Amino acid sequence: MDVLLDSNVYLADVRMGGNPFAELFVYLQRTGSSLLLPHLVLEEVVSKYTKLMEEATHKAMSAHQQLWKLTDSGYREFHGPNLDSEVKRLRERMRSPSKGVKVVVVDDYSMIQVRDVVMRGVHRQRPANAVGEELRDVVIWYLVLHQAASSSSGIAFVSGDTGFMDKGRVLHPDLVAEVRSRSLRIDFYPHIRDLVVAKSLDKESITAPDFFSLIGHKKIRDTIEKAFVGLSSRVGDIVTASINELDFHSGTSYRVAQSSKFVEVALHGSAEVLVMEWVIATTMGNWLTEDSEGITFRLNSTPVPGAVQQRIEQTYVDDPVKLKLTNPISFQSFEPPKPKKYLCSFMAKITARVLEGVADSVELQEIQFRSFLPVA
Repeated sequence: MDVLLDSNVYLADVRMGGNPFAELFVYLQRTGSSLLLPHLVLEEVVSKYTKLMEEATHKAMSAHQQLWKLTDSGYREFHGPNLDSEVKRLRERMRSPSKGVKVVVVDDYSMIQVRDVVMRGVHRQRPANAVGEELRDVVIWYLVLHQAASSSSGIAFVSGDTGFMDKGRVLHPDLVAEVRSRSLRIDFYPHIRDLVVAKSLDKESITAPDFFSLIGHKKIRDTIEKAFVGLSSRVGDIVTASINELDFHSGTSYRVAQSSKFVEVALHGSAEVLVMEWVIATTMGNWLTEDSEGITFRLNSTPVPGAVQQRIEQTYVDDPVKLKLTNPISFQSFEPPKPKKYLCSFMAKITARVLEGVADSVELQEIQFRSFLPVA
């Protein structure tokens, strides 16, 4: 069965290097299926990727400049990635993601009538939303329908867009009815992982001894501790982590091909972490102005190392706002923040690729914090 991925699926892993993508490629190779790439999806992914790169580069440059302003070592020029080269490689990767995977670019829109697209918006018909928007999704849906009609075995459609889904993260009943009325087969999945699991040859439970003999306990601990760094908790951003306990909860092994398995396990554990509590941080040059009402503070969301700090009830601020204080306060009363120690409990979901009985790749797919207690 050929597979069509929506833009959000690519953008979730633009390198297409995670375990779900790797197993998708195994499935396509095993079945001789093609990866269908609508021209609309290709251009949308490139456009959003370009914007993300530009925003990330701008933030990195600002942080770089701020850092060197705090030193006596002079200034070093910032060098970001070459955007044109990165975009070119992304286009090439989407057209040829892995050896043995056939990509078919879908760039014919002649079967789609503009009137049909407009009317779905007018009548708020799925996947158009309640205000008649998301006509881009309508175009994608028509492409999906056309590709399914052109295939004797139907196609698999993967999208995390809620416009296609019901509350249970399955294809919306209105779209299911449309598919049935056309006598088509469209298998819908919100994630690549769901497709890989559904298309596996077989599955079996995996025990703790089997899992840890396949992937050493230390490897799992290192993977989780590394992934912890930079994560945001309800109290702040994690700086370092050291796992105290790690217990196997459950696991399943899916055979994607004769020599390839996709393994998922759930682990429960506890860890000691250092947390940089959320603060409002700015520089002397751009955060203070004085008027008749007192001092106006401009709040920034990203802490700046070494800058004057003001804590506002540990509340994270996404957008710049202004907070006026009627009682001016001394600059000397603020101290740079220091990480604080917390003990947390968590649930982690790990995936692993197993090739010829040997673990090839281990990734942390999800982590849920259950408690966060300060250590005195």
